[in-house]
Amino acid sequence: YLKGDEFDAFMNYPFTFTSAEFFIDRKNRISPSEFDKRLEKLRNAYPKDISYVMQNLLSSHDTARLTSLIVNPDQNFRDYGEFSNRSRVGANPDYRLDRGDNNDLATHKLLVIFQMTYIGAPMIYYGDEVRMTGANDPDCRKPMLWEEFNYEDETAHPAGGRSRLPEKNKVNKELLEHYKKLIKIRNDYPALRRGSFKSVYINNKQDVYGFVREYKKEFIFVIMNNSSKHQEVKLDLAGYNVSSLIDVLNENKRYSVAVSESLKLSVKARWAVILT
Repeated sequence: YLKGDEFDAFMNYPFTFTSAEFFIDRKNRISPSEFDKRLEKLRNAYPKDISYVMQNLLSSHDTARLTSLIVNPDQNFRDYGEFSNRSRVGANPDYRLDRGDNNDLATHKLLVIFQMTYIGAPMIYYGDEVRMTGANDPDCRKPMLWEEFNYEDETAHPAGGRSRLPEKNKVNKELLEHYKKLIKIRNDYPALRRGSFKSVYINNKQDVYGFVREYKKEFIFVIMNNSSKHQEVKLDLAGYNVSSLIDVLNENKRYSVAVSESLKLSVKARWAVILT
């Protein structure tokens, strides 16, 4: 499909599967090193220029919504036949329809950080940015939530005859602002859109993964803490001609960098740093 005579790109579901296996799954969560291997295999599957325009999605009209994916982990997303049954409320009476807690929101934010800093063209399925819920088709196709409208509590169950706990049906402004911030960061730095990719930190014990994007001597380091506690990271900067770095994700905190020395970072649980 991608040899130049059919498609320029396509919906990058393997990106979605790999992201879910690392950030969302609990029992079946893959390690940072396995995550890195699967990303590398995926990049090598396509011509290099194609990878930069692949549609990197985290949910769509044919899957459960991202919020619902997060609160229903270990659904074996990569096997769509199995996933399809597990994520449809008619077939799975235990499927959760709620928005989850703050830990689930943190997972959502971390996924957005990765999506907006990785190689490819990020695609946001309408409503994910305001934390809409939805099991698989057709529940994932509900009308959009808008800030200027007030809505009744969400009480209807997509499977006829079943009941659910009422839940406030409103825009999550905190998540919406997070999306806006990450989109701006991506647009502000060409390295995040056109830059090369290289893994620079892989620690299975810490559950931390980091990479660098480089374009025309501009470096962007992204270090993601996928664990549930703070992690101390020692980032090796040998070979990078940088004297200082600014964390554009976290209040523009500035770090001074000595020549050929490692940079010590403290990364909050389920969070990241983006250094330029």
